[in-house]
Parts: sequence; structure tokens; C-alpha cells
Amino acid sequence: MPHTPLKRQEDIGLSPYELKFRGRHRSQDVQMTVFEFDAEDVQETTIQSVEALQSYKDSKKLIWLNIDGLHNEKLMQELADHLHIPADILSDVMEPATRPQVEEFDNGLFVSIKMMQFNEGLHQVSIDNLSIVMMHNLLITFQEEKCNQFNPVKERLKKHTRRFRTL
Repeated sequence: MPHTPLKRQEDIGLSPYELKFRGRHRSQDVQMTVFEFDAEDVQETTIQSVEALQSYKDSKKLIWLNIDGLHNEKLMQELADHLHIPADILSDVMEPATRPQVEEFDNGLFVSIKMMQFNEGLHQVSIDNLSIVMMHNLLITFQEEKCNQFNPVKERLKKHTRRFRTL
């Protein structure tokens, strides 16, 4: 029988669209990495604030924003305001236990899936949530913690393979 988590005391009375992190609390900072690329060039930059995204706003290149860490509620609110992502979408992003789903919104698409990875040291499978928001020329990936699942994609993107960058 599936396990249904009980509501926590602090969640009672909150709007379902409240931007509140409902996962395991972390002490490390949220890490945001931007990949700006086209068929000819790739640039990888680590940014510290949502304001740093302003320089990419009018870019003709494709932008991939990878966010590792979901626990900074203030940062998520700034992201919602800056990129015009609906609160209900980011509310689902900040709930790692949410079920897989696909939802279309005004200017984009939201996909939430589960990633399974075998931990050889512990001999167990870990299940993590991956949330993806796709907009005009912007791809945003959200993960609860930093993992190496995207390393092969990042390495292939950095290599000069025109075909991969134009797909």
C-alpha cells in the first residue's frame, strides 16, 4: 500500500501555492549554473543571484539554468518574479515528494519526474525528484541536491558537436 505523508503542523493553513520547501533541509547554499550556448559556442557560468540572469534576458542563444538545492524560499520567490513562473509551478518544484506530472502554463511547460540511482556503497536505490521548466529559449532544471546525473550531458555540450547543440 502506498505511503501517504501526513501534513506537518507548520503546513496547516498555508495556501497550496505557498513557496515553502517541504523536503529535507540542507545547510549548503543553493548553486545556480548557467549554460549559454548555440551551434558555435558554450559558456558555463556560476551565478550567485537571480539578478545575474538579467544579462541573459535578451540573448539569442539557448540558456540552461541548473539549480541544485530547493531550500532557499526567498531565492525561489525572486526566480518566480523575475522569470514569470507561476507560484503553483514553483510550489510543486519545492515539494520533492510530489508525483510525476506534466503541466502547461502561459509561457512554458513544467515537467516533474523521478530519477533513480543505485548507491553501490549503501546497496540501495535512491529516488530523487527532477523538475524541468521549459520556456522560449530557456531550460531550467531543479534538483534537491547536487548530483552527477547531468555530467554526461554537460560534457557533450562542452565538446564542439554542432549536431548536439542544435537539436
